[in-house]
Amino acid sequence: MIFAGSLFLLIGGAGVAIDSLRWQMAIYRTQTAMDTAVLAAGRVLQLPETTAETVIETAQTYYRENQTANLVSDVVNFSLIEDSSMVMGNTQGSKINTAFLNIMGFDTLPVNVRSTAALDTRQTEISMMLDVTGSMGEDNKLENLQIASKTLIDTVLTDGLIQNQSRIAIIPFSTFVNIGREYFQAATGTPPFGVGNQYSCVAERDNENRYTDEPPDIGNYFTHIDNYYPYDPSRVCPTSSPIMPLSNNKAELKKRIDNFTTVRSSTAGHIGTAWSWYVLSPKWRDFWLDGHKPASSGEEVRKIAILMTDGDYNAQYSGERSTVQAEELCRNMKNENITIYTIAFDVSSTSTAGETMQNCATTPTSNYYYNASDGAALKAAYKDIARQIFSLRLVE
Repeated sequence: MIFAGSLFLLIGGAGVAIDSLRWQMAIYRTQTAMDTAVLAAGRVLQLPETTAETVIETAQTYYRENQTANLVSDVVNFSLIEDSSMVMGNTQGSKINTAFLNIMGFDTLPVNVRSTAALDTRQTEISMMLDVTGSMGEDNKLENLQIASKTLIDTVLTDGLIQNQSRIAIIPFSTFVNIGREYFQAATGTPPFGVGNQYSCVAERDNENRYTDEPPDIGNYFTHIDNYYPYDPSRVCPTSSPIMPLSNNKAELKKRIDNFTTVRSSTAGHIGTAWSWYVLSPKWRDFWLDGHKPASSGEEVRKIAILMTDGDYNAQYSGERSTVQAEELCRNMKNENITIYTIAFDVSSTSTAGETMQNCATTPTSNYYYNASDGAALKAAYKDIARQIFSLRLVE
């Protein structure tokens, strides 16, 4: 009798262990399916012009395809929450049948899981430095840049369900940067010359503030193009490509990029880098017109610069070489918590551009530095940067 009782307890204990293992495995498999479903739906959520119905259908499809647990009842619910920036899924009454615990009155065990995927939709300010030097006019490089950079704009300033607070600035550069007539006097202390934007280009500052984001003022102005090219500035000034400070007007940003033309000139990447900083700097709020002012230093805003070139930085007007100046500016930008992504586009094996871009990036790794060998790789780089900016993660 004692042996029979012991055997019953032994078998009962083994049965409890087996059902417990089956239960834990069902929860694990269901949680995996749920995580996969909300992440897949979150990626659809990032697409332009997506709908809530498409997001939910994607979640349901991925859940069904990845659910391998043998549940007797499996009811799930998916929904969008937090202004449609999160996809949440949870089971409702899901359970498994027991194999042994039923003799103790437990015919089923509940399988309750929950998962939420969230997009990072914090307010973000992005400056894009874009190379329009003469070499960009070869082999459809400018056209590839226009397509790739507009892809990022479409991703960041989406027309879909997510209403973020992002703004983007465009900084074309060649031998100079064209800041436009409306900002010329404030930057140089000199009234605009001539007509149009052909005289609106500036070089670097030639004083102790060349590596800082101190705004222009008496004794701290920028040198204008007339000092170097008084007779025909259009040869080196990107007349058709003035900068556009921070804006969320997607159509206008893309129009500016479509209007780019190349300039047969050298590459002053340090000037483009500097103005990529100035459009983001809280110290420059009084410089930019209403609607284009960067957030103040007290606001919770991400600041991001994306620097792109296709060649060596080889033009400077005072001080150190352009490469040295650019890297010093990048160091100071990073010290101000500006995240920097860099792209070297179709650069030769003997070019120093790749090294400069690596040194400027937040880290010289593939997460922040891209070596794009052709138009397809360039577009992939901008898409990946946009994906990183608005990253998707599981929050529960």
